[in-house]
Amino acid sequence: MMTKQVNIREIALGILMEITEEEAYSHIVLREVLEKYQYLEKRDRAFISRVVEGTLEHMIQLDYIIEQFSNVPVYNMKPLIRNLLRMSVYQLKYMDSVPDSAVCNEAVKIAQRRGFYNLKGFVNGVLRNTARRLSQVKYPDENLDPLHYLSVRYSFPIWMLDKWMQQFGYETTEKICRDTHMKKGTVVRCDLQKASKEEIIEELKKDGASVREHPYLDYALVLSDYNYIGALSAFKKGWITVQDISSMLVAEVAAPNWGDYCIDVCAAPGGKSLHIAEKLMGSGYVEARDVSERKVALMQENIERTEAINIRAAVWDATVRDPESVKKADIVLADVPCSGLGVIGKKQDIKYKMSEKRQQDIIRLQRRILSVVQEYVRPNGVLIYSTCTIGADENQYNLKWFLENYPFRLESIDPYICEELKDKEQVVGLQTDKPLKRAFMPFGGIRTAEEACTTYGYTPNPEFHKIFTDYHKTHNQAVFDSYTPEMKKARHNKIITGLPDTYGRGRIVGDYRRVALYGIDLLVADKQKDFANCGDGTMTDDVIRLREEISMQIKALKDMKVMAESYGYDISEPASNAKEAVQWTYFGYLAAIKTQNGAAMSIGRIATFLDIYIKRDMDKGILTEKEAQELIDHMTMKFRMVKFGRIPAYNQLFSGDPVWATLEVGGLGQDGRSMVTKTDYRFLHTLENMGPSPEPNLTVLYSERLPKAFRDYAAHISITTSSIQYENDDVMRPVWGDDYSICCCVSATQTGKEMQFFGARANLAKCLLYAINGGVDEKTGQQVGPEYKPITSEYLDYDEVMHKYDIMMDWLAGLYVNTLNLIQYMHDKYYYEYALMALIDTNVRRTFATGIAGFSHVVDSLSAIKYAKVKTVRNEEGLVVDYETTGDFPKYGNDDDRADDIAVWLLQTFMKKLEKFHTYRDSEPTTSILTITSNVVYGKATGSLPDGRKAGEPLSPGANPSYGAEQNGLLASLNSVAKLPYEWALDGISNTQTINPDALGHSEEERINNLVNVMDGYFAQGAHHLNVNVFGVEKLIDAMEHPEKEEYANFTIRVSGYAVKFISLTKEQQLDVIARTCHDRM
Repeated sequence: MMTKQVNIREIALGILMEITEEEAYSHIVLREVLEKYQYLEKRDRAFISRVVEGTLEHMIQLDYIIEQFSNVPVYNMKPLIRNLLRMSVYQLKYMDSVPDSAVCNEAVKIAQRRGFYNLKGFVNGVLRNTARRLSQVKYPDENLDPLHYLSVRYSFPIWMLDKWMQQFGYETTEKICRDTHMKKGTVVRCDLQKASKEEIIEELKKDGASVREHPYLDYALVLSDYNYIGALSAFKKGWITVQDISSMLVAEVAAPNWGDYCIDVCAAPGGKSLHIAEKLMGSGYVEARDVSERKVALMQENIERTEAINIRAAVWDATVRDPESVKKADIVLADVPCSGLGVIGKKQDIKYKMSEKRQQDIIRLQRRILSVVQEYVRPNGVLIYSTCTIGADENQYNLKWFLENYPFRLESIDPYICEELKDKEQVVGLQTDKPLKRAFMPFGGIRTAEEACTTYGYTPNPEFHKIFTDYHKTHNQAVFDSYTPEMKKARHNKIITGLPDTYGRGRIVGDYRRVALYGIDLLVADKQKDFANCGDGTMTDDVIRLREEISMQIKALKDMKVMAESYGYDISEPASNAKEAVQWTYFGYLAAIKTQNGAAMSIGRIATFLDIYIKRDMDKGILTEKEAQELIDHMTMKFRMVKFGRIPAYNQLFSGDPVWATLEVGGLGQDGRSMVTKTDYRFLHTLENMGPSPEPNLTVLYSERLPKAFRDYAAHISITTSSIQYENDDVMRPVWGDDYSICCCVSATQTGKEMQFFGARANLAKCLLYAINGGVDEKTGQQVGPEYKPITSEYLDYDEVMHKYDIMMDWLAGLYVNTLNLIQYMHDKYYYEYALMALIDTNVRRTFATGIAGFSHVVDSLSAIKYAKVKTVRNEEGLVVDYETTGDFPKYGNDDDRADDIAVWLLQTFMKKLEKFHTYRDSEPTTSILTITSNVVYGKATGSLPDGRKAGEPLSPGANPSYGAEQNGLLASLNSVAKLPYEWALDGISNTQTINPDALGHSEEERINNLVNVMDGYFAQGAHHLNVNVFGVEKLIDAMEHPEKEEYANFTIRVSGYAVKFISLTKEQQLDVIARTCHDRM
């Protein structure tokens, strides 16, 4: 006879064998076995459960330990032996109440009893050695090999951890792993129609269960210390049903109305279906379907136990279309089969059964089911898609795929979040009534707003069209009413591009810190003084306009106060602590994004300011570092959630849904002191503990005099996330002072003292072609520019081209400035940024931004004409449409002064031409070399160029050298760009570089050191800006071809001036990014 102790160990071993070798699911096998052995004492049943669940929970760690004391790899062992060793080592490590000798002896007896006589010595040796030397086991180093460390520490497969780390960052991944090891009770849903919560709790306690109320839903309880769920009288009576809290949320979201018909297409074990049936209170009907008789029998058992009358269980394969159900259901619940990675804490074996290939098979199944069951939803009905997994593949990506293919609208579940959880929200306030919901903003243009609505699946109220057509003129309408035919033609042919005439201009940064520093009441009083002192009594145009603007600013400040009150805050007085400082500052920014949808809605330089409040609270002992980071995390979350309604034409120019919520860290004071604080680190750290993200557009104001630790950390963030950009504080500080903000991609303004008029782009590459063709557009054949004499020679002469190009740039500069003057005037009149300007000094300095597109192609084309032979290729009408270049010529991007001098000449020449013309409100003209992702659209409209670029191909972005021009490595390319004087392009010089990780080094430390050295040298030359991407072209290609992979959900890259999720770019823009130079050497 075997003793009871041996019996229960053999039972546990049998369960493990069934789970690990036969791929049965642990929760099913364990439940069935415990039902079979109900007669066992409670402690014996608890022993079986603990050994099985604990062994599964720590299996990778147990295998790691075993292999320290075995010369045979675990997976080469006999299945029974390896599972016997696993459960025994688990007892040695985690069950102190069991003597080591007993564990070893009983394991040897089991091996012998199961016929492994020749292996009992092996089992004995491994376990005795483990027992003696367990404390000496060396685990992987967290810093040197974080993936291996997490895998062994928490027993997760490497592939799974790698995907999570790429999506969420190390800290969040570690939290996910840690959370799955936390012991949680069993969550049950109470049927309060059958008994009160108090009665249910009393009944459960009678059976010896420990009970606590769940903080999320008032009908949920958490049970522990019970013997077997089926033995509880409350369960037998149908008063409780085992159901996770997230599963209960489905019925809350469904919110069934009296009499609704619901189809649950993958319903087993039926908890959600029963919950919806319960909410229908006997009315309506729920059809709970699943694919097998076994699953349906399980649901039927639960239906009978709970005595539900308005639900039926039926066998039906969800992948098979049911014609009888088409357009019949008020609610369709698609809780589809999934990888289950979100319930690993309860079903530990899932993580071993899942693989990347299996997950991809599951995703295909999920999409197949969704494509079938979406037909069952009646008009105005609800389809609820839910999974119990972690990661974007089965959640966000499936959702994106579905919305792109089927006529459904996404609804936020925010209204269903309970008040208890809302208390955990450290920063409150949303653009609209729901997270990520885009606002209808008609003042920029009613047609644009309507098109944005339909683009995102909404139908605008026709009354709005009447209001903003018949009764109120919009910015867009006013601009087009005033355009000259010449302006319209230039715009249409895209020699002037990206004009803010159909959307908000943006690029104005309110000093949002003022709300926290002064409070609204003082700000209102200050503006009222300005209003009283505005003008000298003579009502000139500028005085009248300014008085009206100040009055609108005062109203905006008062509206901010009302807005804050709606969230339960009084911001009339200054912030008194760190949390208020963060919240008050955010309220200022929230007012801006609620009223404007500008092309750039920057946040500004707030880190050092907020750190003062945080440090003061920490010194007082009322704030911990963890709480401080949480404040910054939550603020950053809000910045990440900013969304605007955009039209397809806008998204083609500025792809990836950018907001340019630019936020700066770093920089030096005028006295040379570093302005780096712990909060600068905290903002950068959000990219690790919340994963990479394009927003906010984090910008490091760089100087080699910044602390080495900060420069190293910023470089580390660049290498691991490719999410941040750098701007040279040493060249900007003398111009803008030490309190400036980046108002767009790379453009600076003094915070609270200045504003910028956004200026779009002039296509200087197209202008060169106009010079050659006498003002005729090479793509459309229209006479757009002045009808100057074209070049008629077969080969281009450098001096002749330069003369004609100089004259054509005169024309373009004048037309460009006049067009922008008109746009800025109408924007002030019809779409004034009163909420932003309320947080800027009344006597504001204004800069007039312009921009250059096609810069490097012009430089290389002029170089080709000068140093090689360029033959013109003409069409039937004699228009030059292509070029044949013979011979080599110096190219910009190789540290060759012959080409680089042309680049400097081009920048200075165009800037001087812009300065000749009057600019609106006496603003100061500036220019930039910056094209963002619009280089693809601009390239489509631009013909072939003498540098070899063919018609329609993308222009090189910003100040970057032309594609393929860089032949001498990264440093030579950087040196060329660094020669462009910032003083001639105060709106910014954008340079985006992609570096293969191996080009930087072969260890993280080496890569960090090399990147810091590169930036120190680059910026020391007076260079202005650098985007840093660290990855190989192979990753880009794989992401383009397999966007469904979870590792690419948050794969962020820097483009010219902002960051974007790569998979959010259009296919054309992805190919453009892939075509850019990826440096494989320094």
